[in-house]
Amino acid sequence: MKQLSQLPDTLVRKFCDRPRTYKRIKNGLLKLYVATKKGAKHKLLQTLIEYHDAYDLRALSVKNIFELVAKVKLLYPNLEVHTYRCLCSRLAPLFSYKCAVEWLKQNNFILSLYSGMRYCPYCNADPVYATRIKGQSVRSDLDHFFPKDKFPFLATTLHNLVPACSRCNRLLKSDQIDDLLNIAMPYRDDFDDNLHFDILIENIGDCFSRVRIDKCHVISFPNKNKSEAGRAMALTCFFGLEEMYDKIFFEDIGELLRRIQIYSSNYPEFLKLKGINVSQMIWHDIPDREDIDKYQLGKLKRDILHQFGIM
Repeated sequence: MKQLSQLPDTLVRKFCDRPRTYKRIKNGLLKLYVATKKGAKHKLLQTLIEYHDAYDLRALSVKNIFELVAKVKLLYPNLEVHTYRCLCSRLAPLFSYKCAVEWLKQNNFILSLYSGMRYCPYCNADPVYATRIKGQSVRSDLDHFFPKDKFPFLATTLHNLVPACSRCNRLLKSDQIDDLLNIAMPYRDDFDDNLHFDILIENIGDCFSRVRIDKCHVISFPNKNKSEAGRAMALTCFFGLEEMYDKIFFEDIGELLRRIQIYSSNYPEFLKLKGINVSQMIWHDIPDREDIDKYQLGKLKRDILHQFGIM
């Protein structure tokens, strides 16, 4: 939900400081380039070679990733055409995701990809983690924001790898590619700053006494002052966050509403004058704005409290 920090330069340099891998990719691209005639495939291979020479395809910045994908979409508006699918099958062996992740694990860099967050940056509901249990490496999913099946040349690009929960990665996102250029990307966009959630309550009395899923709904609104708000709204629709919160986490929302009622009716202002920090006692699990990704539903809970004028 918060924009992820760019990966450390030391990690990127160390990952790319493998000359044999760099040359293998470069030679493979040149071989394919020489073997193709003029056309979209020829132009795409030329573009990939230029990016690999200038930046190294494994170390592209977020800006370069989106530039490259936009150029691919110009050459191939339909990524399902036979020529593009054939090219992807030829490119895939040059960019081994399995080998890349194995190298990151062996060099203890896999933890860096998961640092600074505890919950999925897409849904902010399920945990993401990387650790060792009983001597075995255990981690949640790494999502290819631009799917490696459609963009094999980004399969090992570090900033295309987003720690994510299995529900978002495998069930909701999968290899869908529709409008990914216009959807909020964790390494590029601050979702929290561009959009906010509210609770739509049909009967506020019923909601405070006993939450009913048909009486309480999560709705989202873009921040009109932010040009990136459209991308945040697109991500909300893409992952179905409103429906997910309604159907899976409505008990958590109900508990929060009950605490709001207790706070509003039982703790008068004079307690603050006595130095009692009541809000800290009641909202101990509500994160600071900078720590939204470290708390389950941190973004949703903060926005609901703002809606009721508490935070």
